[in-house]
Amino acid sequence: MVDPQQDGKKNGNYEQWTKEESDTLLELMVDAAVRGWRDNSGILSKQIVEERILPVLNAKLGCHKTYKNYQSRVRWFKGRWNSYSTLMRFSSGFGFDSTTKRFTASNEVWEEYLKVFCCSDNENENNEEHMDDGEQEGYDDNEVGMDEYAAF
Repeated sequence: MVDPQQDGKKNGNYEQWTKEESDTLLELMVDAAVRGWRDNSGILSKQIVEERILPVLNAKLGCHKTYKNYQSRVRWFKGRWNSYSTLMRFSSGFGFDSTTKRFTASNEVWEEYLKVFCCSDNENENNEEHMDDGEQEGYDDNEVGMDEYAAF
């Protein structure tokens, strides 16, 4: 019999989240917000999460997520949102291709964005050398996927 804790989703003492678990959690969080289960500060309380969200998630997917796992995933969601909103805030020229799930932009837009958010002058010179060779990550086909995008 396979121990559910040893089914390949564990990394040390941390139970990794699958895409299905993350998607379901996000749906449950949105549903909870629509139902008005947030407190006065707009946060889902520990009690709501433990009594109304996690039991549904665990029963639906057969997982064993705890409040600590929930907090970790919420931090991850926030990080992804911050990365996305930063990219879109300076979006003059940025687009999103929903088919490939990649951000798109011309080389000029990427160059300006990277000058502001990524590199010092010396690093910019090095990046320009790589761009000429077509080796700069994020420049292939003028797009970058969400998994390739790192928060600056």
